[in-house]
Amino acid sequence: MTWRALIDAGAQAFRSSGAAPEAMDARGSLVVELALCASRSDAFTALKARSRDGGFALLLTVDPHGAVRLELSQGRDTRIMAAKSGTALSHRALRITYSWCLEEGLGVLTVENLLDGWLSQAEYRGPLAIPARVLAGPAARSGGIELDSEVAFAGISSEMEPVGLPASIAEGAPVLTETGPRPIESLRPGDLVQTRDNGLQPVRWVVKRRVPAVGGFRPVRLCAPFFGLTRDLLLGPDQRVLVEGASVEYLFGEEEMFVEARHLVDGRAAMEEGAARMVTYYQLLLDNHEIISVGGLELESLFIGDLCDDPALLRTTLLADLAPDRLPRHARVARPQLRAYEAPTLRNALNA
Repeated sequence: MTWRALIDAGAQAFRSSGAAPEAMDARGSLVVELALCASRSDAFTALKARSRDGGFALLLTVDPHGAVRLELSQGRDTRIMAAKSGTALSHRALRITYSWCLEEGLGVLTVENLLDGWLSQAEYRGPLAIPARVLAGPAARSGGIELDSEVAFAGISSEMEPVGLPASIAEGAPVLTETGPRPIESLRPGDLVQTRDNGLQPVRWVVKRRVPAVGGFRPVRLCAPFFGLTRDLLLGPDQRVLVEGASVEYLFGEEEMFVEARHLVDGRAAMEEGAARMVTYYQLLLDNHEIISVGGLELESLFIGDLCDDPALLRTTLLADLAPDRLPRHARVARPQLRAYEAPTLRNALNA
């Protein structure tokens, strides 16, 4: 898998050293992330790009009700696709993924609300592939790209990028197993990991994803010795961390709760990682949603709910290689989750 091109909010672009701007993959994805901080009363253009030779153009627009429209043009050939985000555009983080496979004649447009997990998909036949030159090389340098100020990044990948389920524990993280801590990337199906509630449990699948370290993929560094860590950990911002103690019970009426890593960022014990360009994340699928020990910190394993009942969505996730009848059904989350508006209260209590 290769990320062919990427442009971020600062109009900084890069191209993979192994890919020419002219590359046109038979399968691939356009991923655009929006960080919306205020209400938008009118439809707006999130991304407009055209290759310098004029042979390819794309236009991505979003209306104030969250409807997404993607128009692709190659010569006289045009494709128009649409999907909804399920929310008005106010204080939301959206990830829009258009994936294509020319061999299967399939295009998929997915809109994800990163803050509440809501997802919408639409499938289309006869897709157009997007060449890397639209976001990289001369197009980027000559001003052929218009990026709205609330676009965190836009990127083109040579694979059909997975949607929905997150991989959010960075490579190298030591997971407690039956034989002691092991790097998460070394685990395989059948290995036994230690869980808080149910002892040793077998790993059913290990998911992996390599992504640009920007926007909703930018890692959060949790710093040792805070949080009981034996070493620093890099986590995806949506990775849920177990918190407990008198403050949690007093403030929220629960002995233990999950909080997303993004809500722990305070510039001291937890901070956004800015050094890496790319990051490789992993997660573990177990029979149930469990709490696992990683570097002295307790984290959630992968939660998939009733994904086994939705084969179409399953095919576009990190578990696409598994048949529905091989998937467990996760009836409940292992602990209640802290709401976003409650997070500042917890952060202040932890720093007191």
